Amino acid sequence: MRNEVYYVCDLQPSQKQRILPQDGQFSQQGNVKKSFFGKNEIDKSIEPLVQWLNQEGFITKYSCSGLKKDHPNKEIRQDGAYICFLYQENDRKKLNLIYKIAGQLRFSVHEKMLGRKRAMVIRIDVDKMGMTLEERMEQANRNSIVIESSFQKTNFGADTSVLNTVLVENGGLIYDTDGKIERAWRRFGILLSFALYEKRYA
Repeated sequence: MRNEVYYVCDLQPSQKQRILPQDGQFSQQGNVKKSFFGKNEIDKSIEPLVQWLNQEGFITKYSCSGLKKDHPNKEIRQDGAYICFLYQENDRKKLNLIYKIAGQLRFSVHEKMLGRKRAMVIRIDVDKMGMTLEERMEQANRNSIVIESSFQKTNFGADTSVLNTVLVENGGLIYDTDGKIERAWRRFGILLSFALYEKRYA
């Protein structure tokens, strides 16, 4: 476990954000927390959870609250909520607890490569038919128009309207409002704290 002091402060609207990797989704004005120790900014609503995870020995890499109120000047999908954990920096037994709890709450869990490092990503993105954002993207891409040129076929990917159509066809998201997403993150923290308590005192 790292014994690091985690300094955060409010990012003022006049301050320019640092350039972050493409898989980070952040607001362009004021409603984030900024870490002076690490390289990442943290959405204000999810900052207490991420800070608690770090204090409990879970090393997080990137995160997004998925809340529209945290991204007032940027279009954000409500299935954009996620937290990443690097495998090599986290205890595998602890990650198994996260995997189990994410499943109980019907979050999706994916393995991703962040640079050259493997990461586990939990995401609040499942729709009422059990399809994840990645699966909806694949389906929407199959429905997208393939442009043929004399050189090659180019698939430009699913646009938002096609993706939204797939989402509606699958009954919409389980967690489809800021309030539901906030409660889901809160329940995740509560269940994980119970699991850690039981593990310590079993």
